[in-house]
Amino acid sequence: MSTNTGGEAESAIEKYRRRRRELEEAEKKARMTELLDLGLDDKGLGLEDNEEKDKAPQDYVPYVPIKQRRQEKLDVIRRRLHHDDAPVHSDSDDSDEPSNTGPTANLSLVDQISDLRKRHLLDEKTEEDKQREQESVLLEAIARKKQLASASELAQGVVYTEPMHTSWSMLRRHQSMSQDDAHALRKLWHIIVDGEDVPPPMLTFKAMRFPKPILEYLAQKGILQPSPIQMQGLPVALSGRDMIGIA
Repeated sequence: MSTNTGGEAESAIEKYRRRRRELEEAEKKARMTELLDLGLDDKGLGLEDNEEKDKAPQDYVPYVPIKQRRQEKLDVIRRRLHHDDAPVHSDSDDSDEPSNTGPTANLSLVDQISDLRKRHLLDEKTEEDKQREQESVLLEAIARKKQLASASELAQGVVYTEPMHTSWSMLRRHQSMSQDDAHALRKLWHIIVDGEDVPPPMLTFKAMRFPKPILEYLAQKGILQPSPIQMQGLPVALSGRDMIGIA
């Protein structure tokens, strides 16, 4: 009884394994069929795409590189300038082909444009630039007129007889200093002056009667003694006089 039962179990297992192999083979065949069908569809779509690509639209415009477009614009500008400068002949035929010969044949596009700008052949000035040029021309004209006029003519009859009134005053020793002593001090410090009633030079900031906070601040900055132009220029300015100083 046990022997028959064992044989039946083995035969059942063998049938199950055989059935399973058949199912797996059927699934493989079905997958292969699907893949083949998909491959045919892709090929068909590819053929249709190629046919659509072959049919170009009527309004298709080919792409032109930027360098070529710039060169064409430059050639158009050059032809126009050449046409404006050249004499008019009735029997001359205009050529539409760009000219690549001549002195600018070996120059790059940037060099050719800069050369045209230098020769004022390309006018790219804005309204603001033109207005500035007009203003500069007017200023130059006014400056030329002033150079031709004398100081008395430029003053238009106005004469200043007194300096501006200020609260500053010189020390007594400077007020009583003679012109010879003032000239000796200027000569010592290589100071040359030209004018009327010029104040004497002062050798220290303290002698110029600056306030104490200013003197302390100058000392903190390491400024202990005025320069020769300051020795003469500061007293002139403090006394309310006009001055042109050249160091």
